[in-house]
Amino acid sequence: MHIGQALDLVSRYDSLRNALTSLGDYLDPELISRCLAESGTVTLRKRRLPLEMMVWCIVGMALERKEPLHQIVNRLDIMLPGNRPFVAPSAVIQARQRLGSEAVRRVFTKTAQLWHNATPHPHWCGLTLLAIDGVFWRTPDTPENDAAFPRQTHAGNPALYPQVKMVCQMELTSHLLTAAAFGTMKNSENELAEQELWGVLLAYNLVRYQMIKMAEHLKGYWPNQLSFSESCGMVMRMLMTLQGASPGRIPELMRDLASMGQLVKLPTRRGRAFPRVVKERPWKYPTAPKKSQSVA
Repeated sequence: MHIGQALDLVSRYDSLRNALTSLGDYLDPELISRCLAESGTVTLRKRRLPLEMMVWCIVGMALERKEPLHQIVNRLDIMLPGNRPFVAPSAVIQARQRLGSEAVRRVFTKTAQLWHNATPHPHWCGLTLLAIDGVFWRTPDTPENDAAFPRQTHAGNPALYPQVKMVCQMELTSHLLTAAAFGTMKNSENELAEQELWGVLLAYNLVRYQMIKMAEHLKGYWPNQLSFSESCGMVMRMLMTLQGASPGRIPELMRDLASMGQLVKLPTRRGRAFPRVVKERPWKYPTAPKKSQSVA
């Protein structure tokens, strides 16, 4: 299942709420603040779109691949109260540049460790079941990307697009990522690409952790037996529903999401039989019939 799939839902605007009170049930605001401080990404000026909320913009960008950034910010309603109900597109781009990629990487690393330690994963002979796999991302064919990302060659011919190669480590029963690594980009434009990739990993783990909570309400089901695409849509709808809900209903909505595992269960795989047989080797030329065979 591809990481970047999600559904959409429009939420209503309410400028009297604090977005941290609802989105904080998914990501701890104090953890985000610590990651910003450790990466040296702090601002003294009080802005309407703080960096703590820009982390949620990066998560929403990963789940909503076709939506403009300013639309994601407006729909998630992660702005502080102001005179205008919506944010300008240029303000979102400037906030992304101020945020950088190191803070998002630290948020992913810390949440991956936190969620992995908080989940009672099954063990084999006292060992955690982990797997390592690689993936590559194609980037637009531009001179900047061509200088920053290598092209894979096959039979001496370069690939059509520059590629970012990534390696991930995940827990097998939940598919929760525990670590990831890929090439580092130095210039500012490619740093935004790195920021987006860390946001994809963070959003992926966010959905997987909610699937772990859903599986806890199902008897005999592992988190990897739930549909990732449908769970991804539920999480995105919940993120927007929380913005329009009163603080007293937030725990109830979170419990409702955890109890929706019945709706995203994958059907049981049918048994497959592959008997060992020796196939007859095809002959290139016709053969003469044997003497024992009758000739028509």
